[in-house]
Amino acid sequence: MLSKKNLLNVQGIKTKAGRNARKARGLPKFDPEGSGYDMRSALKSGMRRDETGHMGSRNPKTGQLLKGRKHPTFHKTVAGEKAAGYEIYKGDDGKYFSRKVIK
Repeated sequence: MLSKKNLLNVQGIKTKAGRNARKARGLPKFDPEGSGYDMRSALKSGMRRDETGHMGSRNPKTGQLLKGRKHPTFHKTVAGEKAAGYEIYKGDDGKYFSRKVIK
């Protein structure tokens, strides 16, 4: 894995999106059935930590859920998506997504 200094000191990458894509390359592969968080997808989508240091649970651009099913707070993500009127489904790539429920 690249050091923070090397990640931030990449020549030729001058945009935040470019820096985020570069950071994402050094991260481990995400397992949607595991306990991790898909930081690679979060960074590539341009997501940032909020004032509490928290990253979102869903990629706002794709609807992908960024926590694995065994993540300690996955149940909170499921409850939040349901409360917001979203349903969760498994994509062809094995990752989980949410979409607005169509009535």
